[in-house]
Amino acid sequence: MVKYLLLAALANLAVASEIQASPNQIQFPNQWECRQKGMETYAWGETDTYRAVICGNYSQPLVYQGSMMNPASSITLPVKQVHPCAFVGKNGNYEYFLTLMESESSISVWKNGERINVEGINQSSACHY
Repeated sequence: MVKYLLLAALANLAVASEIQASPNQIQFPNQWECRQKGMETYAWGETDTYRAVICGNYSQPLVYQGSMMNPASSITLPVKQVHPCAFVGKNGNYEYFLTLMESESSISVWKNGERINVEGINQSSACHY
């Protein structure tokens, strides 16, 4: 049910757009996504269902790029770094988190301050702080 809510939220967002390449076509899809925006990869994480990429320059994160892998849909939001290894993109009542800490590495979605979905990270960039 939560995945369907997230899909509906992503599908209805004005900033949602289709991914132009599948994850299997590119060895490092996170680098491709950032370079398409003229930026570098700051951090990234992937679950079985979702991918979150933080784009920016090497001293400042600028954009949260979140995507569902199947069906392919994505959202791009301004990002705020809330910890050296945690990032949040906000869209109205929704918050999209990428957390890359030893105690918790996850992609989570919150609505009105309540977590509605969380998935553990399968692979990610390292967090350096």
